[in-house]
Amino acid sequence: NPFNSTIKLSYGLPEATDVTINIYDLRGRMVESLVNDNKQAGTYTISWKSATNNTASGIYFVRMLAGDFKGVRKVTYIK
Repeated sequence: NPFNSTIKLSYGLPEATDVTINIYDLRGRMVESLVNDNKQAGTYTISWKSATNNTASGIYFVRMLAGDFKGVRKVTYIK
């Protein structure tokens, strides 16, 4: 899943809930917060434009918390 400057992330919610989606580097430091809001049920797509914040090439983790769901996805950014 290497990406160059922008990655699109899609997710679906079966019911309204608080959603948090953050990007972390390999050291566990938060790089950017993409979502921190209460969302209604539905399907959503968000983008992370890593090139706009001087992000270094490397591996990052997308962490999503939504109600009882907790998930992490690894992404690779290549300049």
